[in-house]
Amino acid sequence: MKTLFWILLTALIIGSVAPAQAQQPGARPYRVEAGPFRIVVFSQPSRLSLGTIDYVITLAQPVTAQPVTDARVTIKAVSAEGGQKGIAIALNTPANPGTYTARVELEAPGVWRMSVDISNQQGHVEIEAPSQVVPIPRQSTAGGLVFVGAFVMITLGALYVTWSVRRAQKSRESSGAA
Repeated sequence: MKTLFWILLTALIIGSVAPAQAQQPGARPYRVEAGPFRIVVFSQPSRLSLGTIDYVITLAQPVTAQPVTDARVTIKAVSAEGGQKGIAIALNTPANPGTYTARVELEAPGVWRMSVDISNQQGHVEIEAPSQVVPIPRQSTAGGLVFVGAFVMITLGALYVTWSVRRAQKSRESSGAA
């Protein structure tokens, strides 16, 4: 009985482990010169959450390649299907003064048209960035099955421990009474 328990527990654990997956392939920076800026836009969709996209925007002056540290950078999103709109402000840090980062949360599935709006004392530009596609979430019962399987295994383990303790108590009582 004990061996069967361990075999089932091991099978459950091995069956529920998914293979590791690397970062999403094919994410490429989008480069453009517009107005007084050399702009590099890098977007990385999250592998863990649908609709979450991390943006890294690098700004430099086209001639001197000096980082632009005083810009206001805004990422705009417009749903192609529903017309929903969203906005995120990208911020820079003293450690990387010419690099602005933002996390964009796109709520609905579908194609989203993205743009980056940049302004400072030297000028204002708005560029179209590559569109983002938020897939329709898959409905899966695998997580529920793993939960039910784990619950059943824990319950069976608790029952086995209870049964073993009672059997040992009865054995001691019968040997002590004789």
